[in-house]
Amino acid sequence: KTAYEIYQCDWSSDVCSSDLGLEGGQLRRSRFVDVSNKTAAAGLLTTAPDLVRFVDAWMDGRLVGPATRQAMMSPYKPPRGDLVEAFGLGWFLDDFHGQPAVFYAGRTSQVSGVVYAVPGKRVAIAVLFNLESVPGPDRLALARQIAEVLTGEKPTPPKPAA
Repeated sequence: KTAYEIYQCDWSSDVCSSDLGLEGGQLRRSRFVDVSNKTAAAGLLTTAPDLVRFVDAWMDGRLVGPATRQAMMSPYKPPRGDLVEAFGLGWFLDDFHGQPAVFYAGRTSQVSGVVYAVPGKRVAIAVLFNLESVPGPDRLALARQIAEVLTGEKPTPPKPAA
């Protein structure tokens, strides 16, 4: 199917599978947005299994070499600026029970998701939602919880609300 065909919906139905948003705790229809010209998604469509395969290839060195992968997992230092501790080259950086981890999350009209990887544990997780407004911290927390189940790590206690 083309992106156009995927986004088509019979508006006489109550729910369209890729067409929901959450507003004020209530499901609502998302407005149609042509994402074929948007950055950073660039109109790309994918599946969770394909995202995991992509991250596996990255961890295995089939996309970039070890030095580049290490640079991607190291805090970025701009030429004229302070160290950006939570961001490497293309990845947000995380600590997973003492192991370096990387993730990237995003959302656009109709969808949201997160990809999370713990290279030292050979774990790659992709979680995609057909809801556009799942908060980023909730997406990251779910990915971390899945990683904890897969690796047998004790769950991280939730952070107290500020």
